[in-house]
Amino acid sequence: MIYDIETLSTYNFFKISATGDLSLMSDNGEVNRDVETKWFEIVDKFNEITENTNHKNYLMDRIELISLKTRYDILCNCINSLIYVYDKDLINIIQEMGYKFDENNVEQSFEHLITQSRVLFKKIQVKNNEFKRKYFEDKPEHSEFSPYIYVKEIAKKMKIQVDLKTTPTILFAYYIKDLRKWQTEE
Repeated sequence: MIYDIETLSTYNFFKISATGDLSLMSDNGEVNRDVETKWFEIVDKFNEITENTNHKNYLMDRIELISLKTRYDILCNCINSLIYVYDKDLINIIQEMGYKFDENNVEQSFEHLITQSRVLFKKIQVKNNEFKRKYFEDKPEHSEFSPYIYVKEIAKKMKIQVDLKTTPTILFAYYIKDLRKWQTEE
């Protein structure tokens, strides 16, 4: 079963947001297009209810970072494998990723790929630092991407104790919406 906004726990919603681990979206841990599609539907609905676009920006930045890391891992694995075994499929993967590999000048091609992997690694470091600075540097325990600040405020203002592992994401989104409404009325 693939969870939706009514069945996904708030804990798993924020855990997926932080880690990108979509295996938490289904009871069998399977990740496929349906799971990805459902995840983005949940995020869109959560943002619609809470009237918040910052969470979506956070997720898009997180996806970009994960994508860069995945690209780096693939490139490094291809380079490491090609050192030991010449494999046309690996060369095709490298070329499909946009890197050059001249089979007539293998040594220069490896140097180029190693340089490109270092450039990609530096880019990941820069993006990761930007990400941390943008979303967590000020006060991570009070980040709007952490549910705990909301749990504390909900308990204080609404007199409700929220268990993140059992509270559905949709209910938590409505709690946030109500909390924000009450905060603006004060």
